[in-house]
Amino acid sequence: FGLSACRGFVAHSSGMALVLAPSGSLFQVWDDSGSAWLAHTKTGEVAQLELPFGFGSSEGTELHETADGHAVLVFPDGSKDWAQRKVDLALYTDTAGKEHFIASQSRGTLVSLTDFLASFESMRVGVGLGINETNIFIQVVRFEASPGGASLWWSLRDVFKACGLTYESMKSAEWMNKHLDRWCSWLHQSLGMPEGHLRRAKPYGSYNQADASRAVPWTSVSSHGLLALMVRWSALPPGRGGLAGENATKVRSMLVAVLQRFRWNGAFVVKLFLGGAQKWSPPSPLHGEVVASIVVEHGCVDLGELAAMARLPHSKEVDGMLDVAFKPWKSQPQGVDLVDWLSGVAASLPIKVSEELVSQVCVQLGNFLEKLLLAERAGVSSKGAEKEPPRHIRDRLDLRLALTDSVEQHWRDKMNRCLRYLLAERRKMEDMTEVS
Repeated sequence: FGLSACRGFVAHSSGMALVLAPSGSLFQVWDDSGSAWLAHTKTGEVAQLELPFGFGSSEGTELHETADGHAVLVFPDGSKDWAQRKVDLALYTDTAGKEHFIASQSRGTLVSLTDFLASFESMRVGVGLGINETNIFIQVVRFEASPGGASLWWSLRDVFKACGLTYESMKSAEWMNKHLDRWCSWLHQSLGMPEGHLRRAKPYGSYNQADASRAVPWTSVSSHGLLALMVRWSALPPGRGGLAGENATKVRSMLVAVLQRFRWNGAFVVKLFLGGAQKWSPPSPLHGEVVASIVVEHGCVDLGELAAMARLPHSKEVDGMLDVAFKPWKSQPQGVDLVDWLSGVAASLPIKVSEELVSQVCVQLGNFLEKLLLAERAGVSSKGAEKEPPRHIRDRLDLRLALTDSVEQHWRDKMNRCLRYLLAERRKMEDMTEVS
């Protein structure tokens, strides 16, 4: 089915022969929203899959590996295709296998893997703080690649400055360096985020890009990591890593301001995996068992589905999750403030359960936040469009439609579960009637 056209392609750069690297371990495939999705783990590129002949759903597509280590897609209708054909970026290596390069088929570019991973562009994000919601701008960089699941990285120094924190009679850099390893460990080991969601600054005076994770000249944190750390600092007691007194209040105000961006972008669904989530392996999304959904709209959460689940028998693990995620709000499950709910979950016991839920929510909120900011970023460079709305308006509408679709799918799934439950109860009643 035409593997040789991709596998045998040889590029040349400065007289060096390059061949396509074995890709069997470089791809992920998963099902979501009725389709299959493919991701390249080195570049973070994600593509929605379609059947080769365009008929039917691609859901259920499998990823196989050839004898020489290349990735093949096997579709539900039995057709096959070369996985590399479905994405733009490809990983090449020299014939000795020592140097790696990234080639873009659409742009016709070829760069070293190290340079590609270290490539970023700078931007600023305004956060409205205070009674008048005055915009305070924070430095953010957008990386070309997002293999760790994050494209946007925030200046931690700017975040602290915007919050107006005091630093235990020391400079902000000293205070940050004192706690940085502890924060990294918490994100990776306790919350299960991939390594590198909190990155140290590039060494002063260094021009060597050998370590792509330290390409930015200031300490930076991903959107996912930033949300999780702000929850930690504002909601947890000092003994568990939180900040004390006024500092905690200031960080909470920053968390509210960042999440404020969701208020005017329609409703969206956050999934809770009450049976436990599998370890997050980006670029693929979180997966897990016993899925419950909470709807987030205008800064509030609807815990109605958790309320319905709490009335049914479950395993001990699921009941423990429900106790943390729902029990404190049992009397009023609708219209709960998002930050209040997230803070309450984080401060609950047992710690392992609260950290699991905080991780799941912050990963998904981080993804939504990146989509919003990147949509705004795209709109800035496309002003003056004619015959159609400006790019930033189209992006917002597309995002709103996508989020609305997820909510509609959530309610369709909920209705189907209710129907299945009622049918099962009816069968039980009929069985009891026959016995009597």
